Amino acid sequence: MGNLELHYRPIDPDSHHLAPELGADHLQWETIRERIIKAGSTDRLTESLLGMDDKMDSRHFNVFFATFRAFARPHQILEKLISWFNELDSDENGGGSASAIAKQSSIKSILVCWTDMYSEDFYDNDGDFTMLTKLIDFAKTHGLSDLKQRARKIRERFRRIVEEGGLSSQLPSLDRYTFALGYNSKDYLYSQERAKMFDVGKDNCVQIAEQLTFWDAVSI
Repeated sequence: MGNLELHYRPIDPDSHHLAPELGADHLQWETIRERIIKAGSTDRLTESLLGMDDKMDSRHFNVFFATFRAFARPHQILEKLISWFNELDSDENGGGSASAIAKQSSIKSILVCWTDMYSEDFYDNDGDFTMLTKLIDFAKTHGLSDLKQRARKIRERFRRIVEEGGLSSQLPSLDRYTFALGYNSKDYLYSQERAKMFDVGKDNCVQIAEQLTFWDAVSI
């Protein structure tokens, strides 16, 4: 589940920029524990969003929220996070203790970051926005005003999108991409090469990411 790694840093954190000039005598070693999660249940992976210090593990957060849709639904993750937060209020889980409060604060941070980075997970085509309503009720119950306001703003934005025809209507048309990218349907070989550029099996993920970034810029 974990292994030890050695890192070195300047003895005086304020003079780290002088480290190359000061030499090795001014460095000290510190031991930190790195967690490696190879596999686990959804519950276990969700719990691992918090590090050993009860704070949000930003690296695990980035990996988890970029990939969890392959094995779970967004509403399931929301339920787990809310249930986890509520369970920390119980006496048997140390409700009111410093550790429980720290974990609850970190769970709130996870929810805030989730809504900020992947707000589309909370979108409903039918316009009900059940997840956002649940999140707003949860935030209201626990006095999490910043989370409540954030969820309300997202819900209002999504309502406007639904009124305007849904998320699909927000996407630029293929004709617009064709015009912007200078695509020539008569040039078959050129088109074939362009298709290979977007084949993830060709080990060109960096190039794909660059192209998608360009497309995002074109659509603004």
